[in-house]
Amino acid sequence: MDDCGQMMHANVWQGIYSVKTIYLHMEESAKQVFKIKYITVVILLNIFLFAAAAAVAIFFIIPADAGFKNPVIAILIIIAVLSGLVTRKQYIGTKEWLEINAKPEEPSDKEGST
Repeated sequence: MDDCGQMMHANVWQGIYSVKTIYLHMEESAKQVFKIKYITVVILLNIFLFAAAAAVAIFFIIPADAGFKNPVIAILIIIAVLSGLVTRKQYIGTKEWLEINAKPEEPSDKEGST
């Protein structure tokens, strides 16, 4: 793996570790809200990916003389674009919520009083 790939891999794992650390230090009510927000973003992302993949698959698999090919592809592209925009909006909102509601670990008093 080249240096750029290793750096990207390390950044991904650092981001996952960071979210996990933040999650562990949240209050229980904030954890429940975060779970709902996270599940919402994941479902929207899956809708986006499925619609985009289905549109591409139908474009290449279904013959051109099929009467339903173009309307179905158009509908799937519209679904993909709309779900992509909603996913982005939800992701940004969840990220902002996490930055506001995530409480970093507070230093213990034992370390400061020596």
